[in-house]
Amino acid sequence: MLTAKALAEKIGGRLEGADVKLSALVETADCARDGALCLAVTRRAVDEIKNKKPHCVVLRQDLPELGCPRIITDKGKEVLIELLNIFYPQKVKPAVSDRAFIEPSARLGQDVTIYPLVYVGANVRIGGGTVLYPGAVVYAGCVIGRNCIIHAGAVIGADGFGYVRDKDGRQVKVPQKGIVIIEDDVEVGANTSIDRATLSATVIGRGTKIDNKVQIAHNVRIGRNCILAGSSNVAGSAVLGDNVIVAGNAGISDNITVGNGAVIFASTSVVADVPPNAKIYGTPTAGEYGIAMRRRALYNKLPEINERLKALEKKNS
Repeated sequence: MLTAKALAEKIGGRLEGADVKLSALVETADCARDGALCLAVTRRAVDEIKNKKPHCVVLRQDLPELGCPRIITDKGKEVLIELLNIFYPQKVKPAVSDRAFIEPSARLGQDVTIYPLVYVGANVRIGGGTVLYPGAVVYAGCVIGRNCIIHAGAVIGADGFGYVRDKDGRQVKVPQKGIVIIEDDVEVGANTSIDRATLSATVIGRGTKIDNKVQIAHNVRIGRNCILAGSSNVAGSAVLGDNVIVAGNAGISDNITVGNGAVIFASTSVVADVPPNAKIYGTPTAGEYGIAMRRRALYNKLPEINERLKALEKKNS
């Protein structure tokens, strides 16, 4: 149990109203519950609670009309991280399960946590503070940095998808002899696959966050602090710069370069290089987001335009 005043001090905010007791951080729909604290730092969240009677709210500006205790902060959505850590602190102590299989030549840093049914291959290196959840697989030779999170079912270092058709028409496997290097502070979602390179390394840059069910092919290089949302795919030898955002179900073709800060919108198929800071949408790529959306709006009006055109032709015939 925590008081509103004590919480305000912890997050560097200011309490307006009564010093109520708080027991849980909740969604806005449950804000009237006794002991509940909700976060409303966006206009949408504020609108959702205006007609309710919140027990206590964290806001970015004072709204006296709410008539409830209010903790005012100059922080944005990042304050949610502080609140979650305060109300629901991490209690898991670093440990390596005796039901995981770790090859003797693998090297683990300090305070690594490995859950049951994890496999860590020969000569793998894992940095301190990293967590591997149940069923994660790290193939031989791969490197994972410090403070990474590898979620359940992720596969790091499976063979890249490389074949050559021989003179008899058979698909002959190209041996995949490289590794995967995952730098510090990377998170890899459940059932995501990151394939090893043919010769050198598939690289995931520091601070990059990868969602569930993402496929990253061999020889790909992803920069720092990128976001790859669920079911997105990056084909072989593609290069993503720093701070790139790839939305859900988007696909990037092989040997494509995506510049720093570019945004690839959902379900977009990228088949040509993308310049830095561009916002790209379409399947196949239709260009900058604003232009592409105007084209899409026009496309949706084509039946109406066609009828008007036929009527004009008939009138002028």
